[in-house]
Amino acid sequence: MHTFDIVFLIVIAYGVWKGWTRGSGKSVLGAIFGFIKYLLVLSVIVNILSRTGLVSEKAEQESVLYQPIKATLGFAIDLAKDVWEKGNGTGDTERANS
Repeated sequence: MHTFDIVFLIVIAYGVWKGWTRGSGKSVLGAIFGFIKYLLVLSVIVNILSRTGLVSEKAEQESVLYQPIKATLGFAIDLAKDVWEKGNGTGDTERANS
C-alpha cells in the first residue's frame, strides 16, 4: 500500500467512526452518506492532482485505490446527468435524436 491508500482508509475510517459515535438511530445512514461524501471529495482531489501532474504515473499505477477513486467522479457526473434528464423528461428520446 502507498501513502495515498493509507490516507484514504484513515479518512474513511474517521468518517464511519464519526457517524457511529453520534449515537442516533440514523448513524448507519449517516456513516454511509459520510463515506459517499468523502469518496466524492477525494475523487475531486485525485482528479485535480492527476490533471496537474503532481502525482507521478508510477505512483498512480502502483496504488491500489487511485484509479477506482479517480473514476468515482466520472461515475457521479454520469449518474447526475441521467437523474437530471429523467427529471426533466428528456430521457433517451433526445439522445436518439441527436
